[in-house]
Amino acid sequence: MTKKSISRLLQASLMCCLAVLFTACDDIFASEDNPTPAYLSMSDKPVTIKVGDTYRRKAISVITAVVEYTSSDTKVATVDGEGMVTAIAEGEATITATATGYSTGGKKIFQADSKSYKLTVKPATLPAATITTAPKATAGYIVTGSTTALVTAGVADGGTMMYQVTETNAKPTTTDGFSATVPTAANLGVGTYYVWYYAKGNTGYNDSEIAASAVEVTIVPTLSTPLTLEALTAGTIKVSYPQAGMQYSLNGGAKTAVPDGTPIDVAVGDKVAFYGNGTTITSYDGTTITGGTADIKVYGNIMSLVDETNFATNITLTGWASFTLLFDTNAKLTDASGLLLPATTLATFCYYGMFYGCSSLTTAPALPATTLKEYCYYAMFQGCSLTTAPALPATALADNCYNSMFYNCSSLTTAPALPATTLKEYCYSGMFSYCSSLTTAPALPATELKGDCYNRMFYGCSSLTTAYVKAAYTSLNHECYQMFDGCTATGAKLHTTTTNKASWDALMPSTWATWTAVGDWND
Repeated sequence: MTKKSISRLLQASLMCCLAVLFTACDDIFASEDNPTPAYLSMSDKPVTIKVGDTYRRKAISVITAVVEYTSSDTKVATVDGEGMVTAIAEGEATITATATGYSTGGKKIFQADSKSYKLTVKPATLPAATITTAPKATAGYIVTGSTTALVTAGVADGGTMMYQVTETNAKPTTTDGFSATVPTAANLGVGTYYVWYYAKGNTGYNDSEIAASAVEVTIVPTLSTPLTLEALTAGTIKVSYPQAGMQYSLNGGAKTAVPDGTPIDVAVGDKVAFYGNGTTITSYDGTTITGGTADIKVYGNIMSLVDETNFATNITLTGWASFTLLFDTNAKLTDASGLLLPATTLATFCYYGMFYGCSSLTTAPALPATTLKEYCYYAMFQGCSLTTAPALPATALADNCYNSMFYNCSSLTTAPALPATTLKEYCYSGMFSYCSSLTTAPALPATELKGDCYNRMFYGCSSLTTAYVKAAYTSLNHECYQMFDGCTATGAKLHTTTTNKASWDALMPSTWATWTAVGDWND
């Protein structure tokens, strides 16, 4: 044993002896006229606990000194004689240990003293930060490599918005990899991406849950690529009744006038780009790229057909029926996912029947327009083999804008959200008629309706089992609600806010007995 160790042992022994001496002799050496210190000691470090928790901090003093504990607010926390605190409710309290001056023998022989610490009581479960404004997909096209934000910035109460981008529509299981920076297309290639988000809680708040569904965004190639048909098999491409001044270029070669009905020979991988002269062509009404014998996909900016020089920046459609029936009955067209339709404000009949009867078409282009015109998407994909419909972000509708848009798309299993709250005449008429694989109708939040707006919207959707209609009015034309005729699935449920029997009768299909009227939009 070292000298230092021996010294420490002696010091400890001396302190024990003194404690025993004070304990045994305080009644002898101390009196009310000559009180001795109680040697009260307790940390003043603040502490935070939750409602229902207990916490003990015991003061140290001379053994025979009486020490009492108090709480400044017993509605927040109580404390017992051993310093054990019980949290009652959210708030703050001061916990005080007081040496009363009395000894355990009942004599007032110690100097009174007190020590305190601050106690904060939080709710048993902290409130979660809440998302007050959810992010939405950025309007218009998002070009690969650009600094364009993928989504609008969300807003959170009690937290900070966090984001993560994935290539698959699979919800992340943890918050690892999320960032407070709104993601952009700067380092992303062409394709579809999913933006997940949650609110990271500030002090006093827990994190929110990761959103149940992501914001889906599509990143496109540069807008400077002209409308292009690429051959997937060898054969021919044919254009019927081309507009005067319509030109094409094969694999980047010289432009030449498009022949009327004369096939253009192509090998696998050949690319045929199309242009308009930009002066006399504003509409392709009557012109059809009917196919030929080669299987093809279409991509690039359709505005090259009306403005061969400035199409990369042109987003204005000036011509009536701009691209009406452009690919009418082209059974060789399989993929239009890369086709760019950059106009944000449309023209009447602009995409009317554009892919009508394209029976092999399985993927559709993005439709970023937010302000529609009469008949703009009428029968656009009628008779196609789409399985998923493109997003439809528009909230400013027009008469007949979506009329028959997906008519007889019998492979369609997923319908787009329809956010508009103010409708127009025939706007959704026949939109999903004979979509026999569709099982769930998109929610219809509109409260301001127009005559025939829902006329036969889901006519013949024999697999449909769930539908949501926000409001119904008996004052409108009865045909406005003949939207479920031919929906014969057993046990199907109609969710609505309507309680009026006449409105129920108007909403229900002729096979009324097979449906269950839920009576609550949120059920």
